[in-house]
Amino acid sequence: MLSDDFAGIVPIQEFLDSISERRLATLGIASSVTAAATSLEAARESLALVQAGKGRKENEMSKPLTDYLEELVSTFPEGNKPLIADTHNCLFAALDEGGHYTKPDITVSRPGIEAPDAWDWHHAGTVIELKYRTDIFNADGQIKATNESEEALIQLAKSARSLLMASRSCVVYVVAVFDIRRARLLRFDRSGFKASTDFDWTKEERIFPTFFWRLYNPTRLNSNPVRMSGEDDTLSIPTPAEKQRMHAVLCKNSFYSHYTLAHATEHSLWIQAVRFHVAGDKRVAKPVRCFTIGEPLSGRDSDGLFSRATMVYRVVLEEDADEDNPTVYALKDAWRQACRRPEVDFYDAIAHYCKTTPHRDTEMAECHGSIDLSIEPTLLHHNPTLHITCSTKGAVPRLERCHMRSLLTPVGTALNAFSSTKALARALETAVWHLEIAWNAGVLHRDVSEGNVLFKEVTEAGREVKGFLVDWDYAEFTPVGLEMFDHAFPGRTQANAHYQELNKSLKDMTGTPPFMAIKIMDNSAAHGPHHDLESVYWLLVWMVLRHTKHSHNDGSSACGNLFDSTRNALKVAWLQTLTPIADRKSSLYGLVDNLRVAVAGQNPGNMALVTPDDDDVPDENTGVKLTHPVVLKFFDQWLRSTRWAMDDAALPFVVPSLDSAKNERQTKRAQSLHQVAVRASHKRTREEANPVASASSEGTTAASGSRGSGSGSNKKTKTSPAGTPVDETPVASSLPLRRSARTKSAGSGSGSRKA
Repeated sequence: MLSDDFAGIVPIQEFLDSISERRLATLGIASSVTAAATSLEAARESLALVQAGKGRKENEMSKPLTDYLEELVSTFPEGNKPLIADTHNCLFAALDEGGHYTKPDITVSRPGIEAPDAWDWHHAGTVIELKYRTDIFNADGQIKATNESEEALIQLAKSARSLLMASRSCVVYVVAVFDIRRARLLRFDRSGFKASTDFDWTKEERIFPTFFWRLYNPTRLNSNPVRMSGEDDTLSIPTPAEKQRMHAVLCKNSFYSHYTLAHATEHSLWIQAVRFHVAGDKRVAKPVRCFTIGEPLSGRDSDGLFSRATMVYRVVLEEDADEDNPTVYALKDAWRQACRRPEVDFYDAIAHYCKTTPHRDTEMAECHGSIDLSIEPTLLHHNPTLHITCSTKGAVPRLERCHMRSLLTPVGTALNAFSSTKALARALETAVWHLEIAWNAGVLHRDVSEGNVLFKEVTEAGREVKGFLVDWDYAEFTPVGLEMFDHAFPGRTQANAHYQELNKSLKDMTGTPPFMAIKIMDNSAAHGPHHDLESVYWLLVWMVLRHTKHSHNDGSSACGNLFDSTRNALKVAWLQTLTPIADRKSSLYGLVDNLRVAVAGQNPGNMALVTPDDDDVPDENTGVKLTHPVVLKFFDQWLRSTRWAMDDAALPFVVPSLDSAKNERQTKRAQSLHQVAVRASHKRTREEANPVASASSEGTTAASGSRGSGSGSNKKTKTSPAGTPVDETPVASSLPLRRSARTKSAGSGSGSRKA
């Protein structure tokens, strides 16, 4: 419910004062008031006719307001001046796959742009929604419990989400106009929203001029770049010369040397971050400028309104311009829930364990720099108040979020792009090994899922593509692990005393529902390492049902029928039947079914368990918990076998239809196109291929817990803990808002993740 994220009504003057730090704008506001005086009087006259009953349509409220706003902004500096447009008949395409078109009533553009041929969210700076009568809030400052008010609020929230996604802003503002001439201002960030008291915009002649001046002139006049209030001040757009220079730097990396200028830099940004350096016996963070390569690797269509809003980019650093073979990093940008421990703590704990304990090369993901933008202004010279949410401050403090940015290696690609089922199994084996290393270091992952097991993007020609485990956002220390961390990094835990208590955190329901262990789904156990191992099994089943030629009677609907539910009964029933792989002599069948019986073995109950011909599995009634050595033994046993198919690369997932004939046609077409692509890929050399095109497509991610492709319709979506503190809560509408147990739906084509 949106009411869970509502921080209340704020007096209008207090609301205006929170928009911008500049308090020197009196002259500019006065000029706007004067310039718009005539059109304001005309608006009063026109709206009086509407109020008298000679007009009853919302669009009759539009022209008086747009005429007024056009005059109001006419005095703005040219580079800061927005366009005003009636867009109630303009379709704005959704920014995420599977989303719906929207039609904002009035759009106020980003500053200084020319009128577009077709409006979309990338042109919008803010929007105004008109309602003839409906006010969202009652006299007590609460959201009205009516369908009309709820629908009006959802409409505004959808617009706010689109504005946040398109502009990558930290904060956005929208306007509600109702009852002909009354209005409210609303502020949205990644944790919640608040609204101003209502006002009569035709009588309060300074409110709109003050709001729009501060929104479009948040910094000194004629500044470069021109920004809107709430925009991320650590992002900027590179010049054409900078794009050429950084493309040349990228091409010095042998793996990326064939990226074209257009593909590599068309969507590029400069993003400020930090990289760690060792000075004596101390680690210090130094500022770096990251140049993004290609489109974002993940996050473009996966963030709910109130969420982590994780974005992952492939980047090369300006500071590495003189390197012979510069490293390409994954830059992870996310809004961490403030009561949760920073992800870098877990990376550091695991790295310290590996450094002090003899190991062969673990090839685990590493963190090379991390910064909390909400508390460290001296490194990047930014405004930290922009980078911590405040919409819920004082109201729901457990939902506050702070803006984190981490530099990681390696860059990854989606698990659902496996070249063979054996490569898939090998990647999952590596994930189990990484879980074991982390467990020995005192860390539980707690969110093994499709987007958190990846293949390495950079692979030597002729070498097997390797997998790795990422995304420690929802990890937690074991009691022993916390002791080891405190000893290795004294002072860090004490300095962050607001994190939830360890024993409480371990009892949280955490994970992504399709992959969550049965006992975690029914909230009957504290999270343990065996639950993460069970998640590996469910991830393997997910991949089999979505991306291989399985023999399940439900066909392309099988995955959705199993996973699009939070009911344990479906998973329990699944464990009682043989795995639907036609060739029961294949290594894939042997691996999946052995794991099935082992998972059933740690979930004893009234199961009439069907076992394969292999007796080396736990009895279903013993309740034997999975261990890393046991699961690794299964993988090793079957990966050594020779009964793996040679031509079973991942099939594209076809979204099921109610029309079974259509399902069959779509599946055959997808398989045909897939075979053509496979044959073509065999003919191309790596040098002839264009990695940007493939790496920017659906399902490609980077080292950082971003999703792969094809999650789904369940827009509670991928979440984090649904226990205390509640990180995401489901919303009974089509708008992805907060996710509650990280729901990824199996039945549809695109998914979201949250937290």
